[in-house]
Amino acid sequence: MDDIKWSPDLSVGIGDIDVQHREFISILNKIMGNIKKNQKNKINDIITYLEKYADVHFNLEKIYMTVYAYPDIEKHLAAHKEYKAEIINLKKMAQTNNIDIKDIITKLTDYFFNHIKTIDMQLASFLIKKIKR
Repeated sequence: MDDIKWSPDLSVGIGDIDVQHREFISILNKIMGNIKKNQKNKINDIITYLEKYADVHFNLEKIYMTVYAYPDIEKHLAAHKEYKAEIINLKKMAQTNNIDIKDIITKLTDYFFNHIKTIDMQLASFLIKKIKR
């Protein structure tokens, strides 16, 4: 597993959301780094941080969606719920020392990029139009 890199095509054009997406990448890289080093004791702490950080990030997006009356809010929130479930699954696997954890990390990473490039880009496009008014 190679480190995940931020690239300009991941930018949604909303500063605080982009900053938080960069932090997600940093957290996922920390988890992968600890898997590579077989430092299982640190993985649980980082996953707990990922779980809490996801709540902060999802809450920020929810505030934007609510304030600007985003029409696809339910679809977007459902995607957040699905991602959160994957984080919880990752946490359970790490706690039981099930090293199939790499599959979950791959799934979380793929889901993260897909989410940004589709659902978050749609939200950002909507928000940018609303904010400029």
